[in-house]
Amino acid sequence: MKQEVPDECHKKVRPWKNSMKNFALVRAALVVGTLQLGLAVSVEVRAGTRGLTESVVINGQHVERGWLRVPERRDGRTTNAIEIPFVRFPATVSSSAPPIIYVAGGPGESGVSTLSGAAFGLVMALREVADVIAFDQRGAGQSKPSLACNESWGFPLNEPGDPQKLARIAAEKVRECLTELERRGIDPAAYNVVESADDVEALRPALGTERITLWGISYGTHLALQVIRRHGGHVANAILTGVNGPDHALLKRPSAIDGQLRKLGEILHAEANANANVTNVVGVLQTAGERLAEKPVTVQVMDEKTGQPIAVTVGKWDLQFLTASRLTQTWGLKSSPAFLGALARGDYKPLAQAAFNFRTASVGSTMPVLMLFSSGVSPARITVVEYEARKSLLGNAINFPYSDLMKEFSRFDAGESVRSEIRSDVPVLFVSGTLDGRTPPEQAEEIRRGFSRNEHLVVEGASHGYDLFFFATPVKQAMLQFLREGNIRTNRVSLGRFSLDSLDRPRGAR
Repeated sequence: MKQEVPDECHKKVRPWKNSMKNFALVRAALVVGTLQLGLAVSVEVRAGTRGLTESVVINGQHVERGWLRVPERRDGRTTNAIEIPFVRFPATVSSSAPPIIYVAGGPGESGVSTLSGAAFGLVMALREVADVIAFDQRGAGQSKPSLACNESWGFPLNEPGDPQKLARIAAEKVRECLTELERRGIDPAAYNVVESADDVEALRPALGTERITLWGISYGTHLALQVIRRHGGHVANAILTGVNGPDHALLKRPSAIDGQLRKLGEILHAEANANANVTNVVGVLQTAGERLAEKPVTVQVMDEKTGQPIAVTVGKWDLQFLTASRLTQTWGLKSSPAFLGALARGDYKPLAQAAFNFRTASVGSTMPVLMLFSSGVSPARITVVEYEARKSLLGNAINFPYSDLMKEFSRFDAGESVRSEIRSDVPVLFVSGTLDGRTPPEQAEEIRRGFSRNEHLVVEGASHGYDLFFFATPVKQAMLQFLREGNIRTNRVSLGRFSLDSLDRPRGAR
């Protein structure tokens, strides 16, 4: 049966215990059938053999779509199954190369939706080398069961942000969501980086292949590295863009945010539409922070759901948190002139609107917090982060709420074994952007020391977003050469001058 699937919008949503090793081989099942409500039919296929999948059309291309059934826990503590959807974009040439499995970021983004939407152009290019496989990780996208939580954060609007108070509220909301999962018979502890890595390995024989190529972005690189650690013998090579190493996922380095402030100042100085009030980024933020610390302000903003104005009070921490968050990614850097320009004029409405959106947001899926808690953080990295936070203009705001919640939810920590250095001879192409504040090039440099065969492509003018992940022609060319020849022509390319939005029109491409 063939089914036409509409194009996905090219957009990206702003993100807002010990697991026992698997000592026994668990038989996976490939479950295939339609995704149409009321028409689902499933057929089990022994892992390692090809099953007949549903034929669909995505963006005019004929692809295969199916389901992979895996155990909720491979240690046998539960008998539940998880169903993981996948899509195969077949190679457009006759090829014996291993299939390229895309490992989505987030955590929590849908790999199937991403490759059908924003990354579709790059997928078409990669199909000139091999099959490209998209899948939704356990707990993400259309995987079953869903970990959706109907709670909203419900942070108070009538007082400035207080990280300790907000963290207590966040912890209570997470507890409520976990209780609801358990009521539904779902084991939250099963949603961890170890089980997720083993899911990727289970997909391999279901696709009928001995070896695979891994292609991960952002958090997906973190998961891909765990696949290499646990199943490296079946990994032919890997491309990791925006590298999150084994000990990088939970807490970010405040020094990287400070570096973004400096780089943004340099960009603004070079921009023709910038003025003296905006180019001094540190000065604008220091002045605004001092004013808000002395006297928080209350601003009327628009509730887009009701169409009614509502009052929001913001203070210094709100400025730190919302500034740090936007500095790490492409959309935030691009819209900085308008955001900083308003602060320089004493206009706190953009800040208050962002605070309102954050405080009233829905919790969404519990998958991201569970995956990040399972990855945890080493004592050494905690020491570095806390030291840098004391000196940083924006403090440790970038790590809210995880820095406050990690002790309470430490029962989900998979242990130091998932954070230790990975040593491997799997060939890897690491890709980093010079304006990436979430996964700076230094992280790739740290991780590549454990790989005897690697290349590191540094992309000048790329941040943490689609410009780095999917849209940059030099990155696409390097990926294709690496897959075909095992090397790249140059280790540094430029996207040209980073383009900012105009001073009065905050857009912010992602």
